[in-house]
Amino acid sequence: MTIDELTVSYAVKINGGSGVLVGALSQEYTYVFTAKHVLGTTNQVTRDGIPLRILNDPFLHQTLDCAILQVEFQPNVTQRHWIGELSAAAAVSFVGYPNSNMGTAAPYKVYTGQLNSVNSNLIVCNLDNGPQQEAIAGMSGGGIYHIYNGYPYLLGIEYRMDDEDENHRWGRIRCISLKPYESILTAHNLSFIAP
Repeated sequence: MTIDELTVSYAVKINGGSGVLVGALSQEYTYVFTAKHVLGTTNQVTRDGIPLRILNDPFLHQTLDCAILQVEFQPNVTQRHWIGELSAAAAVSFVGYPNSNMGTAAPYKVYTGQLNSVNSNLIVCNLDNGPQQEAIAGMSGGGIYHIYNGYPYLLGIEYRMDDEDENHRWGRIRCISLKPYESILTAHNLSFIAP
């Protein structure tokens, strides 16, 4: 399986946005990490077009655009996450379900790029070819991965483009690191992320 195939296999569609399957230290459920703003009063999660059963209400971060859903157990999720420092310009991939690909044979999209900066819980990445806002609309909640020794490691979850001015949103995205997601798990006494 290629790197892109592996990251796409962990991607899910949530309402009008995206999410990432993350294994838990439990065989009762699997997590979906996403951006809080993609959730609604009712939610639908699909993997490869197949609906996944949501087990309970979302778990939300109090201040950040982070949310976790528990879905029915997915036995083939062996998601790895990055632990440690990263240098500027480290290789990354961004995976999600843009609205522009909806209804096509490949409803997902994979962008490559480089890490720009990490500041506390905020990760900023520059995507190759400078996609506009319209090109990635629907990818909010998608996973950002560091590619290391031929394997993707989950770094965080995208929640918006970087520039405040909509006319200048070209290829730079903001992501939230995994630390706030781990704090949600701790606050609700949920199982840790599978190593």
